[in-house]
Amino acid sequence: MIPNFIKRLFNTLEDENTPWSFVFITFCSSIILRNFLEHFTNTARINFYDHINYFFEYLCVALSMSIIFTLSGKISIQKSIRVVFSSFLIILLAPTIDFFYYTKPHQMAFIPPNTTDMLMKFLSFFGNSYGVTAGIKIEIAVILFSSFLFFRFKKVSIFKSFLLVFLEYIMLFLYASIIYLVDILAKKLGFIIDIESYVIGFFIYMDIFLANIIFFLYSPKLFKIIIFDSRVKKIIHYMLMPILGTSLYLRITNHPFPINSISIIKFSFIFPAIYYAALFSIIINNIADINSDSVNSPERPLIAGNVSLPLYSSLSWIFLLISLIFSMYSGYRAFISIFSVISLYNLYSIKPFRIKRLFLISKLTISLNSLILLWLGFKFFDQKAIFPVHFGILFFISISIAANFIDLKDNKGDKIDRISTISTLLGEKISKLFVGISFIIAYPLTFSYFHNSFITISGIIFSIIEFFLINRKQYNEKPVLILYLISMIFLIFSIQL
Repeated sequence: MIPNFIKRLFNTLEDENTPWSFVFITFCSSIILRNFLEHFTNTARINFYDHINYFFEYLCVALSMSIIFTLSGKISIQKSIRVVFSSFLIILLAPTIDFFYYTKPHQMAFIPPNTTDMLMKFLSFFGNSYGVTAGIKIEIAVILFSSFLFFRFKKVSIFKSFLLVFLEYIMLFLYASIIYLVDILAKKLGFIIDIESYVIGFFIYMDIFLANIIFFLYSPKLFKIIIFDSRVKKIIHYMLMPILGTSLYLRITNHPFPINSISIIKFSFIFPAIYYAALFSIIINNIADINSDSVNSPERPLIAGNVSLPLYSSLSWIFLLISLIFSMYSGYRAFISIFSVISLYNLYSIKPFRIKRLFLISKLTISLNSLILLWLGFKFFDQKAIFPVHFGILFFISISIAANFIDLKDNKGDKIDRISTISTLLGEKISKLFVGISFIIAYPLTFSYFHNSFITISGIIFSIIEFFLINRKQYNEKPVLILYLISMIFLIFSIQL
């Protein structure tokens, strides 16, 4: 039998009239207060970096618990998030109890990195490890018991409630053990690193992974719409640019690849940053292109009526935030580069300037963005490296003239929206011939920079094939773009031979 005051508390927590902003403010406030209280109970020094680290760790726990609550089958993902995030005041228990229980501050930690008897710790509720304070144990026990009461309140069976609580305990134990587990994995891969410095990166990845699961649980249809409208092949082009830049750096400097954990981990954050930046830019572009898309791409989410404009716009800002979080962790250079790419694409897509309406000039945005990411890859591992301006100019010109192929399929809609492209100005037949010749010029121009006959001849072959693909009677952008991506992957590897 659940007491009435607890039932009223549960009803308050899942009240749909509570604004989402209040829910997240409560969550963030709980974390800030917990960090403050630890100054009085925890012997470890807490700095600004720790505050950021703890936020992503607690967010990971909250997202995981929200998913577990949804697995009960009785609670929607929206209500699960409301209940879990609003309940995070419970994390104030550990430092409060420790303050009164101990005569002096203790080291607060779950499982130290040197612990070896993990199974015993798991079976004995964290055992007697140094750092697992009385407050932490009581806090976790209260979390598990409260979850059980809530499941029973929602009419979940006793067996399933116990199973879900046990799943919560496994989740909490794994997150508490992450330093130890990642340390083992790193050593097996040959890395000897200060693993605590990389925990924040792990939790950022986990947060985004869990957020995607929650997005899918919220609306599988909308999740699929966003994925299928993400223009994967064009995003791959931008993802290849930092890799090409790194390959160019290794070719010019003759340096061995800098295999160190911090560089590789931070470099990996560039790619999700680019992906989410692209999702943000795609949504903004779709909103700006409603008129032309009604003719060119009637399957787009807004035109097909698959998503409301307010929700679609809100998603774009969430994607922008995710992109900036990834890029900030990757480093200042990555952050400013990706932010610049986003800014340029906004000038390209939206009013008042909407540069995409201007013939030839519009493609400078694409080539500039590509060049920025190329530069990022070149400078990422060695900030003192001197970027080859000559190659940058050749690359910029090549992308600028060849990028006109993206307008060949949008002729009718672009005319309606008064967008000046090569197709609307010259007509389909002449524009296809122009773009085909542009590829004939662009490939040898770029590939010949390396003074390698194999690379140069390969570039010529790629350009000829592209010419015929573009000038087929029934034009199809897909094979043109796929062959281009293959050619970039070829260039990345071939310049290392």
